[in-house]
Amino acid sequence: MAVEEMTLETYKLADFLSGVEEWRNKWQVGERAVYRGHTDFNWILIAKLFRDPLAKSENNKGDTPIEVEKQLLVEHLPMKEAHNLEYRLFHDFSRYLYAYRPDLVCTVPEDEKSNTRTMQEWRQLSIAQHYGLPTRFLDFTTNVLVALFFAVEEPVARRKTTEGKFQEQDSAVWCIEVPNRLKVWQVYKKAEEWLSPLDFAEEGSAPPIANFVNTAFVPEHIDGRIRAQGSVFMCEPRGKKYAWQLHINLRDKTETVLSRDTDGQKATRTLKICIPKKFRESLRAQLDLVGINRATLFPDLGSAASYLAWAIHQRKKAYIR
Repeated sequence: MAVEEMTLETYKLADFLSGVEEWRNKWQVGERAVYRGHTDFNWILIAKLFRDPLAKSENNKGDTPIEVEKQLLVEHLPMKEAHNLEYRLFHDFSRYLYAYRPDLVCTVPEDEKSNTRTMQEWRQLSIAQHYGLPTRFLDFTTNVLVALFFAVEEPVARRKTTEGKFQEQDSAVWCIEVPNRLKVWQVYKKAEEWLSPLDFAEEGSAPPIANFVNTAFVPEHIDGRIRAQGSVFMCEPRGKKYAWQLHINLRDKTETVLSRDTDGQKATRTLKICIPKKFRESLRAQLDLVGINRATLFPDLGSAASYLAWAIHQRKKAYIR
């Protein structure tokens, strides 16, 4: 595997940032990095649409990270089943969305091909992604502190070992170089028509969605969450080729294309930072000091109340060393 791994040795936020900066300098990443945080170090990079809702957090192939990863890679919905689910979810969500976001209403009939409808559907998909609807997109952020927040904010994840014991897991932050950042509809066009989100999902040996590999998609700032979290999306092709699996593609990255026009390439590696569970609480408190918390990343009253409920107790505690 090409992925580099680093374990955070202290509870200090500055040491975490130092490790990220060392990776950026080593591979001359510059501003091309995107980041993602996981509560469980073992979690793989798989879009929510393809996750098996019946899979349990228990190990059956072994307890090492490599063995758990192999297990998780096969715990996913088949392409055809996921595509059918995607179609139903998207259309049902669109009906609910109109009551809350009338600005996204499209007056073009659903059965009529239209670039106007296509653009609105991509905007609807961006909103759906940020509010938890299973889609074939995976959230990343251009702000590494936001990624760290998502790694440490939720309660510690627990997995059942092969011995039947529940074990608390460390967290992880993924750091990936992705130079291609485009609007989704800039990636693929058939004749004079932009393809709608569901058109990309047709099953086949080479669906159009394969063009999404190695590209991060920048959604428009049509919602406060997207703006606050510095969101970009990556797409899970899930075609018939194994290399189209997003996790495999990003884990084994050894080079990246700097320019689609010239095919200029450079060496790179993905970095996976292990955040020991004992440092999570201290790091979350330090993130709060620099303005990274649930209230700022989820700008609504419910999130503000959730943040304040946490903060009133947290301020009584000292950092865990």
